[in-house]
Amino acid sequence: MNPSEIVRLDKNEASTFFKLLTPLLSAGLTLRESIVFAAKMAASKKLKSAFLVIGHRLASGKSFSKLLENHIKGIPALGLSLCAVAEQSGKLTEVFEHLDQYLTRKAAFRSQLQSALMYPLLVLGFALLGLLGLNFFALPALRDFAQTSSGPIADRLLQLSQKLDGFLGLASIFALLVVLSVLVATFFYRSQTTTKLWFDRFFLSVPLLGSFFIRQSIHDFCFATELLLSSGIPLAKAIYQGAQGSFNFYFKQQLLKAHHDVVAGRVLSLALHEHAVFLPEYIQWVAIGEKTGTHQKVFAQLRNFSGQWLEGFLTRISKLAEPVVTLVMGLMMIFFVVFFVIPLFDLYGGLI
Repeated sequence: MNPSEIVRLDKNEASTFFKLLTPLLSAGLTLRESIVFAAKMAASKKLKSAFLVIGHRLASGKSFSKLLENHIKGIPALGLSLCAVAEQSGKLTEVFEHLDQYLTRKAAFRSQLQSALMYPLLVLGFALLGLLGLNFFALPALRDFAQTSSGPIADRLLQLSQKLDGFLGLASIFALLVVLSVLVATFFYRSQTTTKLWFDRFFLSVPLLGSFFIRQSIHDFCFATELLLSSGIPLAKAIYQGAQGSFNFYFKQQLLKAHHDVVAGRVLSLALHEHAVFLPEYIQWVAIGEKTGTHQKVFAQLRNFSGQWLEGFLTRISKLAEPVVTLVMGLMMIFFVVFFVIPLFDLYGGLI
């Protein structure tokens, strides 16, 4: 085993990584001993490789969290941030147990999201195949038939083929523009910080989807902050570490500004309101936590609220996806029948 290699884990394997370590640490084994035993218990080759790579480097005195960051891909930034704090505070067992639960829920959440999108994507795929069939088979056959015919029928066939050609051309240009736009946006998103900041802020402001992204970001932040506070980490440091794991760059920057205000002596609820990070109803709960001194319980409650909202949102999307896609496809079929199929039958009747 080459200790310098990078091991890529999927979401389920990342969860299992912490699931295997938690009971071993709880049994009183050291982190290094737990990794050795976990490597023997791992069912998949990638998990076994991950434990061997980490175990080899850990024996030379390297930081566990840094080893995860440099050699194991697939563990979210939030998990890496929490591991770094847990390593410093000696709360590895508690953090690993919560990380396993968090990653398991994230995997189930992602599976639910994929299920909601599966039907629309399948329908879109069949629609694209239909367009390709029209473009490469139906249209050339119609054009050849028009060229071999004569009289008014030939003229109408030629007009119909030109109309169909124009429709397919516009559809192809639109699809090409969408693909190019996505590629260009992805390039600038990854290469420029200002562009990444603008896009992530835009995502949070999109109707309907913006609410989803905001609550997803709040859910992850509240989970991290709750766990850090339960481990004895001061509030200001918990806010900073919780912000590091945010997948939305704009949300992360606003949280870091709020952290700066808290360090300067400002209360958290006012800092969150000033930088427009949390939703108003969530800020009210944070203010209650400040008044009662129960920050940890409040962040746990907010995590539950946002988690329930996200599950309900995906359930509604799953229920709406099928009728909406069916309606759109029905409208497309009506358009196609009215402008192409009916004229073809008229021409066929004229030939008879």
